[in-house]
Amino acid sequence: MDFDITIDNLNKGVISWYMVLHGVSSKGGELAWWQPMNQTMQSIGIPTKMADILGTLLGIPLGANPYESNPWRGYDMLWGSTEEPDSASLDSEIGLFLGILGLANRDGPLKGGILKTGMDILPTNIPLFKFLGNRENYFDGLVGPYGITAHLAKFQYSHPANEIDEKLENLHSMNFHAGSCLIACTYLQIALMRHGSVSQELDPWPTSYWAGYALEKVPRELALGKTLGETYSEGITEIGIKYVFEENEERSWWWDNAENICLFADPNMRIWVPSTKWDPEAKNHWESDDVQPLRYDVNLDVNGHMPFGVTSYPNEREPMTFWQQYLWAIVILVVIVLIVIAAVSLLKKKK
Repeated sequence: MDFDITIDNLNKGVISWYMVLHGVSSKGGELAWWQPMNQTMQSIGIPTKMADILGTLLGIPLGANPYESNPWRGYDMLWGSTEEPDSASLDSEIGLFLGILGLANRDGPLKGGILKTGMDILPTNIPLFKFLGNRENYFDGLVGPYGITAHLAKFQYSHPANEIDEKLENLHSMNFHAGSCLIACTYLQIALMRHGSVSQELDPWPTSYWAGYALEKVPRELALGKTLGETYSEGITEIGIKYVFEENEERSWWWDNAENICLFADPNMRIWVPSTKWDPEAKNHWESDDVQPLRYDVNLDVNGHMPFGVTSYPNEREPMTFWQQYLWAIVILVVIVLIVIAAVSLLKKKK
């Protein structure tokens, strides 16, 4: 995904942005934008022509096209391509060296291997291995995983939040769905909100690849007319921990307790889809008056909150004065005395 092309598309207007780049919280929130090998060489100060040569020499063996500035879809960085995007295994049950030797068969005597790498460094489609006939199908079903060559050949954490904020214009009420780590509650999220994003579904902590399953379902659920809240709740219960249960409902629990994507939005909001018809009676649209910004009013308060500076405290609690406390003490004492008198009278009647 090319940074400039992405920003240009957002400024022109999109309904939804489904973003699957890696993320970090540094510099106010950064995303791992695609960057060809030759550009990586240039970013560390190597002259352009030399960077092109080095990018070719290093990029091709690592599976990165050194000149592809905006691939039409992501792919694994080791011997991957847009024709064969899933070309390396991230399966933690396969050992690197045993896999190369053809001994990483999960049903074999070594039960998948000894070295549990959990990284995409076991290629699946090297012609030599296929010729030798000692390769199993180790496709992991994940495209563009986080591997040992990722920083060299696949992406760079660049374009920090302040740069994105400067280049963004009107986001046209865009909703934002991300499977990236650590970008929620950062300047990056604030920048998106400032420029008009009406909802964000993203994580303030590390996320594993399986969160993508829920994000992949979002467009379908929204197209069926479900609200953001319904779509979110259905997705999170399939990939994460379901915290809220109805009476007599079976509790569900998934293996990865990091899969707790957060929704920052009005859960009752519906996203426009092509099947949606404008209906003045259902009022499934906004009038211009509905989206006007708050006018400056020094005395404005929203449920006790004063967005333009605090001049008073509408919901302020004031401590009781001495006389109020004294009065309450007298009232409590009188109540106690009455209870004692009633209890004594009741005992005498019983005798």
